[in-house]
Amino acid sequence: MSYESWWYRILHKITGIFSRAHWKNIRALFNGGIYYDLKEEDLDKIRTYLSKSYFIILTYRKAHLTTWMIAVLTFIKTGKWQKYSHVLMNVDNESDEMLWNKFKLIEATNKGVHYSTFMEVFDCDAVCLLQPSNISQEELNYVIEGLLNQHGYHYDDLFDLSDKTRVSCVELVLNALKKSPNYDTDFAEFDKMINKVGNLTPQMYLDCPDFKKILEIRR
Repeated sequence: MSYESWWYRILHKITGIFSRAHWKNIRALFNGGIYYDLKEEDLDKIRTYLSKSYFIILTYRKAHLTTWMIAVLTFIKTGKWQKYSHVLMNVDNESDEMLWNKFKLIEATNKGVHYSTFMEVFDCDAVCLLQPSNISQEELNYVIEGLLNQHGYHYDDLFDLSDKTRVSCVELVLNALKKSPNYDTDFAEFDKMINKVGNLTPQMYLDCPDFKKILEIRR
């Protein structure tokens, strides 16, 4: 099918409305003026980690409609209620945690594949940092290159893993991982999970043994 069809453009506008729907102001009224649960000490810890390495980053937001929609769809698909609703990666070489405002993160949202700032990503209620269990730093560099090469892609409203011209958040990271020279062996369990479910969700990154959990903060 053509992604430029009129109904696809309408679908994109509809999902855009959903992606902007939130109740952050209401949460802030009952949370000391802040709409997210992570504390400043949590953010400091995340800054320290991001200054040292690259991570697959999972986030969860209680005040976003898309979080609950993804949770329901994940449950239908996998039979498991998800802890995370979004995935992205950091891609900069900034090693000074005091310069965290220069950290560069790349993600796929309804706006497409774009760079985000630290607080645009971590104004959330839960976060998990993962790393591939079996790849070297050299292989990880291929993954980062694969991420950067997707910058500017349109968003995949249909979550179609077979299409490489439009990507969702889970596809953005998956496509990058596939640039690793030994993807088939290093991510064999991940591929099995994808084939079994017939799709990919953010939660599956956490559940797969091909990734190790480095840090998790839930409030």
